[in-house]
Amino acid sequence: MLSSNQMTPLDESLITLSMQDLSKLESLPRELVWMIIEYIPETVLDLRLASRSLKLSVDELAQTGQFMQELIIRRRDWLNPPELVIEVETLECYSKLFELRLKFGELFSELSKRISREEVDSEPSDYMKYTLPLTKNDDIPIILDYLRECMGRRIKTVRLLHVKDRNMKKAVPRLLEGIQFANYVVKLKSLSEEVGKLLLQRIMTAGVESLELSLDSSGITDPVQFLLDLSSHVSCLGIGSRSFRKTAPLQFDQVVIILEMFSRKLDRLKLRESVFFKPLNSESANTLRQRLPYLDKNICFWAACEPNKNNIRYRENDYIVQVDERWLRVIHKSRQFEGLDGYL
Repeated sequence: MLSSNQMTPLDESLITLSMQDLSKLESLPRELVWMIIEYIPETVLDLRLASRSLKLSVDELAQTGQFMQELIIRRRDWLNPPELVIEVETLECYSKLFELRLKFGELFSELSKRISREEVDSEPSDYMKYTLPLTKNDDIPIILDYLRECMGRRIKTVRLLHVKDRNMKKAVPRLLEGIQFANYVVKLKSLSEEVGKLLLQRIMTAGVESLELSLDSSGITDPVQFLLDLSSHVSCLGIGSRSFRKTAPLQFDQVVIILEMFSRKLDRLKLRESVFFKPLNSESANTLRQRLPYLDKNICFWAACEPNKNNIRYRENDYIVQVDERWLRVIHKSRQFEGLDGYL
């Protein structure tokens, strides 16, 4: 990060920038000016000082542009009183634009001292993380409305981490209202029937393409229909659990359901042992490795298996099929480098 006495690339260029050149820049279409700003976002504050028209262009982009990388909603039970914590991540190069957007909001003066800012080194790009803890004493609906407007209408990834059921029903829907996001990560202790319906509704309205779902227990009354509904609306799905509670034996044929899931929109699936799926036995694994390579689309499939001493690897109908002591993998050759390692 540059200190106040260091010159930015734009500072140096403005020294030699003639009034005629500045006039040409100001005369560009608004969308083209935005493209220039997005190409060199680190100079956004300098551009605001260059002229009134450029200031207006920068401010409009700050209020309408889409540059949020990730939104994380989590709970912290160990704090007193219990808090709902909101974290927003943006690429470091866009942080000044996001901070402008925060300042334009009515609650900035009230919340600015509570919003922590952390620069995070990461590959391929560094990012800035903004964290705001909320307590029961806060006017949470008003704050969520403010944050929603600051984040804009498009985010790359949304993560819900161990959020309480009551917040899943009220706070989360309010914060996510009208926001589009492609990747959804949901990790809950329990999924109730009502929250399951809200989850599915959010997937449909937000345009979610990839869902990672981790549960310790489930109150879904019709898990088969729930899984099929998910498969109808996302192309990539991961299901698992860190420590789920043992439940009654599953009342459906896993092979039949997996094949039916792939008949929907779904084309990437990773299954760990969970409240919905148990590890595949040898018979189920054999059936799937025979059937999956002959579906009418190119898929990527991983599933946990019962312990197996014989490792198997072969190619069939342009698919790589592999069974080892833990996993069954059936992956089309065109997708062999996609994998699902980031899931669960």
